[in-house]
Amino acid sequence: MKDGLLFMWHPKMVVKLLIDNKANVDTTQKKGWTPLHFASQNGHLEVVKFLIDNRANVDTTDNEGWTPLHVASQNGHLEVVKLLIDDRANVDTTENKGITPLYVASKNGHLEVVKLLIDNKANVDTTQNEGWTPLHVASLNGHLEVVKLLIDNKANVDTTQNEGWTPLHVASQNGHLEVVKLLIDNKANVDTTQKKGWTPLHVASQNGHLEVVKLLIDNKANVDTTQNEGWTPLYVASRNGHLEVVKFLIDNGANVDTVENGGRTRIAHVAAGTASHNSAKSSLLPGHGQHRTRTFPRSLFSLRAITFLLLSFFSIITLALQCLKPQAV
Repeated sequence: MKDGLLFMWHPKMVVKLLIDNKANVDTTQKKGWTPLHFASQNGHLEVVKFLIDNRANVDTTDNEGWTPLHVASQNGHLEVVKLLIDDRANVDTTENKGITPLYVASKNGHLEVVKLLIDNKANVDTTQNEGWTPLHVASLNGHLEVVKLLIDNKANVDTTQNEGWTPLHVASQNGHLEVVKLLIDNKANVDTTQKKGWTPLHVASQNGHLEVVKLLIDNKANVDTTQNEGWTPLYVASRNGHLEVVKFLIDNGANVDTVENGGRTRIAHVAAGTASHNSAKSSLLPGHGQHRTRTFPRSLFSLRAITFLLLSFFSIITLALQCLKPQAV
């Protein structure tokens, strides 16, 4: 059997037989994976122990820099992680993109693995090459207990990645209400801006997360904050057809007359049509691949769907027009 697959599917005795017959315990396949990588990834504790007892390198790296501790942490194999750490595996080892075992455990919500790594002095504020931290990816994916554990261990709640995105941005963007609340309770800045000027209220409004919008405004987020192109939360909510968010923002004093940098009012821009509906979404989201919003398939635009969108936008336009002050003649 090729490429180390033997170690995924066969018991300890087969591994022992091979090693007894002088098999290389640190042999690598074409991607650089060793038997210890395969056994750690699949949680085969006894095989991992046997390989280590036979002097397998616990910090061996594959072609992309991943170690056995990375793959065990990513898959939540707590006992394997314990064993590797007990044999002095580097808890802060980084692969080629700067990702640590704590990062992948946090991203996947493996609470007990996260706790074990932190208890063994893993750096909670470590950043990968684009600046994302364990707190970012735990917040992004809504792993509330992991977020709490990281914060309890002094993770920086206002940490920014290379484009300026904070944990509060990504939690708000994805509608993770309890994570947003926890971050705010721990003094996260509700008006923080990334490099293009987007705030958590912008991204929550853009994606129609009404309860998150309410929570941010309840915590004094600026309802008329503008990003670099002059767009407000009301503008992005209107452009994306989120009627309830539009109503709530207007009820909380959002200015329907504000003018974007191009010179048109919000309501004029919305009334111009929905052709750029998806471009507003894609222009917002961070370049990190896992954060992008999927565009609508062509099949969405049936007569029924188009009718729904038109009615939705008509409702928003009507609501905004009702709030416009009469102009002096």
